[in-house]
Amino acid sequence: MFSRTARFIMSLAGFALLVIACASPEWSRVKPINKGLWEMCTDGKQCVSVIPNNYTKACQVLSILAVVLLGLCIIALPLWKFLAKSSYFDVQPFLLLFVFSFATCTAIFYTIELSTQNISWAYVLQWIGIVAVTFATVFAFIRFSSNTKHSTSNAHMHSFSDNYNPDDGRTLY
Repeated sequence: MFSRTARFIMSLAGFALLVIACASPEWSRVKPINKGLWEMCTDGKQCVSVIPNNYTKACQVLSILAVVLLGLCIIALPLWKFLAKSSYFDVQPFLLLFVFSFATCTAIFYTIELSTQNISWAYVLQWIGIVAVTFATVFAFIRFSSNTKHSTSNAHMHSFSDNYNPDDGRTLY
């Protein structure tokens, strides 16, 4: 139960931080200009769209993918699990691993693009969101491994007890 609650809390925290970081125009700062993934703004808050190069496009796409997949993990997958009942395969740990990869690649690509610019608070939020998603992924894999161990041991015992008839003199070992 702990890992499910911890995974949800970490996923929710990571989602909030990644959304704020993705939308913010303050990833890097060169006085008087703040630059984000989508726009550059001056201190007077006059903003223009960022001229995208390859790293900027990659950061934009990976950031959106990370946010959408994490939103899917938080909202849609629990609903799907509720509706699917027993024929459900837990894909959430693997989706969280993708979210971790996409968010980390976004931060790394932006680091490459930064060169001599100073980092700002949204860039730091991205890394804190990555840490939260990392914990959510670890908790999801802990739960996944305990569920697969439990289900295989139940399936093993279930297969032996299906053919057991107490009247034929055999014992169940």
